[in-house]
Amino acid sequence: MGTTLTQQFTARRISTFVTCIYAVTLGVLLSAALVNPDGNVGGTPAFLLTLPWSLVQAFRQFSLVLSTLIIILGGILNSVLAYLFLKLLVRRFGLWASIATLTIVVLPVTLVVWILNSAEVDNLVRIANGGQNGGIYLATDENGIRALSETIGSPLDIPGPNARGRLTFIPNGTKGRHRGTKFLLKGGRLVDPYPANSYDMVRDGAIEVERIKITEGPNQGLEGWVAPYNLRRVLNLYSM
Repeated sequence: MGTTLTQQFTARRISTFVTCIYAVTLGVLLSAALVNPDGNVGGTPAFLLTLPWSLVQAFRQFSLVLSTLIIILGGILNSVLAYLFLKLLVRRFGLWASIATLTIVVLPVTLVVWILNSAEVDNLVRIANGGQNGGIYLATDENGIRALSETIGSPLDIPGPNARGRLTFIPNGTKGRHRGTKFLLKGGRLVDPYPANSYDMVRDGAIEVERIKITEGPNQGLEGWVAPYNLRRVLNLYSM
């Protein structure tokens, strides 16, 4: 009887301890991704740690608030399941066998999460690559966007004197972070990506542009639009 009570007490303690570690880790990773979107922690770790509930986001695009709530709810459900599973595991197989099993499971999971997170972060990195121009021209406001629409497609994409004053020059090699993609129409109007063939794009004068945030140098923190072919991406798992 005493041994059974001791096993139950040990099972509760181990289950509570491991579940708390999971919840704290998930909370730290989620907070890091929300507080510093330009940091080294993306949304992948929290997404993976709240599977299968987080898969809801794969079938529909939600707002940031709803996505965060889904992650939190998934974390709560997984915490409850982890507690019950670990409690049963310790009771059935003992403390040391349970610790060995957890180690075997946790180590590869941690490695996968780290690899996929690194790939996600690298996939958002953009590097200015204007070739012989020495840099790229970033459109940071409406006047710049109109100037950019006149510049794209011109010889070497070098803006004229009038347009140059409305654009910000970013030297080659400067790193930035991808913020989104849209299409730039004639006259400087930005529209969301739409299903169109090459004929429709030529007819509408639609050219794909990326919004990036400069993350280094004197223009750090500056956001603006630029043609994707003036940007270089970092080779990573997602780009293979």
